[in-house]
Amino acid sequence: MTHPAPLYPDDDDLDALESDEQLVLADLLNHVLDKGVVIHGSVIISIASIELVSVDLRLVLASVESLVRREKERDAARPAPNDAP
Repeated sequence: MTHPAPLYPDDDDLDALESDEQLVLADLLNHVLDKGVVIHGSVIISIASIELVSVDLRLVLASVESLVRREKERDAARPAPNDAP
């Protein structure tokens, strides 16, 4: 007599799935911190076409190392100032 397949996965299957999800999240976080991400948004609350509250949000998320590296690259690409009068 064969037993039907269980409705819920084994603990081993859940551990493997959890491990894969953690790996994907770790890869995503590593990529975001390496490359950086900018989030920009605004919210305006108004009544009868009169703005009551306006909120502007700019968020930059990156590792300090990435920001320093980008600044050095930008400075290297910038032309040197002309010292001649």
